[in-house]
Amino acid sequence: ALSRHVQRPKIGAKAKRFEAAVAAANRAALRPFRQVWDLIVFGFELDMLRLHMMTLYPVVAGFLVSEASLCFQTKRAKPALLSEGMAAGALPFFMTNKTTARVLDESVAQERCKESVGRAYSGRCFQAQQRFTTLTMLFEVAAQDDLALVADVDEIAKPELLGFLVRCHPHGAATVAAAEAGGAMVLSAHQYKFGVHCDTGYVWYEGPKLYAVRWLRAREGVEGKWTASSFDGMRRAGSYSLPTVGQAAWHLTSFGSTAQLVRKLSSFGAANLFHAPSALDPRRISACTAGCYELLLRDGSPAQCHLLANRSGK
Repeated sequence: ALSRHVQRPKIGAKAKRFEAAVAAANRAALRPFRQVWDLIVFGFELDMLRLHMMTLYPVVAGFLVSEASLCFQTKRAKPALLSEGMAAGALPFFMTNKTTARVLDESVAQERCKESVGRAYSGRCFQAQQRFTTLTMLFEVAAQDDLALVADVDEIAKPELLGFLVRCHPHGAATVAAAEAGGAMVLSAHQYKFGVHCDTGYVWYEGPKLYAVRWLRAREGVEGKWTASSFDGMRRAGSYSLPTVGQAAWHLTSFGSTAQLVRKLSSFGAANLFHAPSALDPRRISACTAGCYELLLRDGSPAQCHLLANRSGK
């Protein structure tokens, strides 16, 4: 059953280790009891977080959320929307009952992410610190045979596949302690952009990963303690070195209202690309998202989608 859903790594030696892990799991008399923990890096997309948690609430043991109280790009403070909403009792049951949240503020950025005196801290480093915080939270609660889903807010694993992997995951006590032996898996994600009306047809591989907690701990004994950089670097591991679960998730990028998208474009990691005078024009962005056009042309200039709409009579 596993082979119908999971593709072995493309590199031959790694594929053989994965096949050995599957064979060892099939020989096991008893399957271990497993739970899934969902590790989420969160900024301000509360509506997307709501959808993420509502979808996965029935199949996870808990949500471990690292929340930023500042914007990566602008370096401005912002409300900790999830944590404050939980404290105020303003969020639905499925967003609070299984959720543990920790807030990272500017002190973390200044202490761990300043590249040199007089320079601003690195936004990329701060996001890596957020992801590393969720790993620390995981080690505090997870059992050895549990699984860890690592995903951004807009990357949502399919719950039925998570349920299947809980029952059939190959990494266990008899497995070679290697990432490609099931210690880490890519969950390939079908991408939609701006809304479900814009199916890009693109398969996102640098997104959700599913880790065996046993492997995460064993790796520390071989290669040393995880760091923010090394754990964040796993996000770029792909189907050549890791087994891949096909059609396992949705990547719902840049969803929301025009106002919400403008906010994201002015504060997220690539906000420096939207510096031209018309780049954040709401009319332009609304026309682009309605017509499923890219926001920027290949030369980096803003696509004039609103002019195209006017010429077509819309």
